[in-house]
Amino acid sequence: MTPVGTGDHHHNEDMPDQDLHPSWSRTEQLLEQARGSLTDSRDDALGEYRHYVDHNELGLAFEVLVDVADRKRAPSSTWEALAAAAREMGIEEDDQVHGPSRRVVAEHLTRGQAWFELRDLLNSWDPIGIYDPETAFPADEYDCLYGPLMVRLRRGDRPSDIGGFLSQQLRDHFGLDPAPASPNEFAERLVAWFSGRRAGRFHHEM
Repeated sequence: MTPVGTGDHHHNEDMPDQDLHPSWSRTEQLLEQARGSLTDSRDDALGEYRHYVDHNELGLAFEVLVDVADRKRAPSSTWEALAAAAREMGIEEDDQVHGPSRRVVAEHLTRGQAWFELRDLLNSWDPIGIYDPETAFPADEYDCLYGPLMVRLRRGDRPSDIGGFLSQQLRDHFGLDPAPASPNEFAERLVAWFSGRRAGRFHHEM
């Protein structure tokens, strides 16, 4: 794909070549899609974004939106739109100008994927016994465990420690006897899953 002009030059008087117009238009649409979820009119940065778009500085507009989305903890749909805009502009993670912003987008997408994977693991474990895989309902019963589990996994807690945390949650939060759910065995699965994700990311970055 031919990269859209993303540098630090204004293009009011020197518009891109004709064959770049479709890609330019697609990039603007994707940026506007991302902008649509960032609706705080008091945020001065969004006015800066509009300035860059109006002057066809789409790479700089992309950087502004990444910064705002990062501060506002934007939803995954925002990061997907920003990633698509980056692809349209030919911005890679090693880009000398926009690479740092592209890496922020990649990191947020990775976190979102991890969230869905961990949710699937928790629902397949289903210690309460209420999850229906055919209807995928209720999908959010164990979402309260996501944050505490990811903290423990990232800092390298042992499976026995994570199993202890799960046992405590089953007892105190869910009102269950932990033994039938085998929390220590599930903790082993979680550690293996997280280690596999981390190894896969490291291999990708090599």
